[in-house]
Amino acid sequence: MMTRAYTRFIDRMASAIEVTVKTGNAPRLPDGGVFFWEAFSALSQSRQHGPGGLQPITWADLSAWQAVSGVHLEARHLAVIRAMDAALLRAARANQAGPGAIADAPISAGLFDAIM
Repeated sequence: MMTRAYTRFIDRMASAIEVTVKTGNAPRLPDGGVFFWEAFSALSQSRQHGPGGLQPITWADLSAWQAVSGVHLEARHLAVIRAMDAALLRAARANQAGPGAIADAPISAGLFDAIM
């Protein structure tokens, strides 16, 4: 079980991602955040990008990074990185889908054909 303080830490790291995407500025990280920022940055370098935009960091990516880097991430560490990843994906999708974007349109056969 995670403590309230650790949950706040996770929220602050996710917010740091959102601020960076929105402003392009380096975030102010909480104490202990540099390790997670650097790990997340390294993991993001191998991120897949498809027709739907950025793809999430996979469990296989996490496992491979741990094997290559020699760093063992515990479940609570993975929770931070996964929250950062979710924040990045949300922010990236929000940036891609401005008002009137395809993401706002109801799906139809024509829209499906246009996307595919």
